[in-house]
Amino acid sequence: MARLGDGGTKFLHQVQTKAELASLFWTGGVFLFAAFGGGYLSLDRLLFRKQF
Repeated sequence: MARLGDGGTKFLHQVQTKAELASLFWTGGVFLFAAFGGGYLSLDRLLFRKQF
């Protein structure tokens, strides 16, 4: 109950901070997937097409 002594403000701030960091983590992962691991739809395939 010590966490809720201020009405939960500090606790909710900690939760919000963790959510923001998780969002940045997943955004970075999605960017890397889109740039290098997307296979046929990846950005590197579109940017560096080989002419056959």
